[in-house]
Amino acid sequence: MKKTVENSEQWDVCNRCGGAGWYKKPVTFDYPDFARLFPCECTLSQQEQQAAQQAQFRKQELLAHLDEELGNLVHCHLGTFDVQRPLQAYDGRDEAAQRAMLEDVFIRVMEYTERLDGWLYLYGGYGSGKSHLAAAIAHIGIERGMSVSYASVPQLIRFINSGFADRSADARMEALQTVGMLVLDDIGTQPNTEHNNTTLFELINARYLYQRITILTSNKAVTAHEGRIASRIYGRAYIIELNVDDYRKYQTPGGLQ
Repeated sequence: MKKTVENSEQWDVCNRCGGAGWYKKPVTFDYPDFARLFPCECTLSQQEQQAAQQAQFRKQELLAHLDEELGNLVHCHLGTFDVQRPLQAYDGRDEAAQRAMLEDVFIRVMEYTERLDGWLYLYGGYGSGKSHLAAAIAHIGIERGMSVSYASVPQLIRFINSGFADRSADARMEALQTVGMLVLDDIGTQPNTEHNNTTLFELINARYLYQRITILTSNKAVTAHEGRIASRIYGRAYIIELNVDDYRKYQTPGGLQ
């Protein structure tokens, strides 16, 4: 039903309550509900929408604590990933073999960003460019309107644990479990404690079940992680090895990292 107002705008008006938000059941006086007011479903729907909006705002507010780390990687895009950077023999691979690996990994990451779905696990030595590529994917997610969070795993564990002081730990965990894209940088570098391993498993398992986009980087192969975590990674992730010479060796002081 439409109701016309003086400015000629058209507004939807609820057929049940006429926009009042409350209604009476059409029953005779001998029924218990006679003359009682009941909240209309249209009002409940508005309340649910408001609650959902408030929950989303709260989630964004919580995850804003993690924005700084991605902000420090603002220069990391696919266009700034240098496959022609200097290389020396590393881990039994000569320059040509490493160059081929760099180019192959870059192409595979490009292909992943075209569909931007599922998990990606990037692993290799220090300074190979894993974090650069992960941050580049995060920036692409943001450009496409996704909700994105990026954090090193040690920082993420501290972020969750700090919530115990103000009783927001559960809310922080839920926000991380449901954010559209989560980048977990340097998984495997967190202190190896039962609490940390359980916290990380709860996060990874929830994202596994929700099938949320998750990017992981590590200096270790998947087999090096705790069995239950490795199992989830194997079950979801596109696994790419990037094991090349450390690019930081060739940087001048003050250069981009």
